[in-house]
Amino acid sequence: MNGQIVSFLISLFLILSGGLAAAAEWQVDRQLRFQLAYIPDGKVIPADPVKVPSLKLTKEYLPDIDNIILSDIKGLGFTLPERNKPEKYKLYLKLFNFPQNLKSVSICPEILNAYHIADMPGSGRKLLKYTSDNKNVAVKFGFIDASDRIFTEKNPYPDFLSGKDSEFYDVFLKNTPFFSLYLNPNRTVKTSDNDELAKSSARGVVEFHKDLIAHYNKTLIPVKGKGEDKYYSFRDEKNKFTIRIPKEPMVFKNWRELPMPTNPGHHFLSGLLLIYLSADGDSKLAKETIFEVGSIVRIP
Repeated sequence: MNGQIVSFLISLFLILSGGLAAAAEWQVDRQLRFQLAYIPDGKVIPADPVKVPSLKLTKEYLPDIDNIILSDIKGLGFTLPERNKPEKYKLYLKLFNFPQNLKSVSICPEILNAYHIADMPGSGRKLLKYTSDNKNVAVKFGFIDASDRIFTEKNPYPDFLSGKDSEFYDVFLKNTPFFSLYLNPNRTVKTSDNDELAKSSARGVVEFHKDLIAHYNKTLIPVKGKGEDKYYSFRDEKNKFTIRIPKEPMVFKNWRELPMPTNPGHHFLSGLLLIYLSADGDSKLAKETIFEVGSIVRIP
């Protein structure tokens, strides 16, 4: 049989049998890196602490994000430290480089594997490779304080101190309650209509959501869970994880009200997907974590 015919038949068989994954309709927004939100409980002080440099998005003494009311973010299901009257507190965040004494190639697979993102056909390995390089990962160092706190050079944002010892690896993961991955659509639109541009930018999140739902249906066990009218729930029986994912991601019509810390007058949050993971078995992650998948619209 002609070699070209044989190659064609093999390719056709692989496609029909699901052996080849279609190209993803989304890609990583490399400007924003993969972000890990580290919010220490204050109970563990790193041995031989190392001061980690910030990304210098704002002045060194200021937070990069200062508009998150603690009661609001806890209302979304984020497991953060308790405060009496949380409506009077904020979760302040500042972005830092990934600590050089930690290896993202060790930490990020724990996260991506737990959420079954690493084994997504075609794209999972690319995400693993991308997040295995420290320069592609950032830490959102969190600090909870009164909502009227004023940061100055004399009263600055706390330093992000990373431990040198191997025990800090476990401390870091256990105190990282959420993770943020930002995506772009593979195909962008050219338009002068900013609302259309914002809607288009959110397609990365929308397409990722479709791919992940399809993947969960093939690899995990659908179960009944909290908020069944708005969420799908899946069970990873091997690891004793339950994953809850919205039936629809959020695409914001009020994107102008959601500025991002990088160039806030021109960068806005246009789409968001929150994936919830509950671990009732042994896990290196915290018992309750959230994987954020977001999209940014950049206005010229």
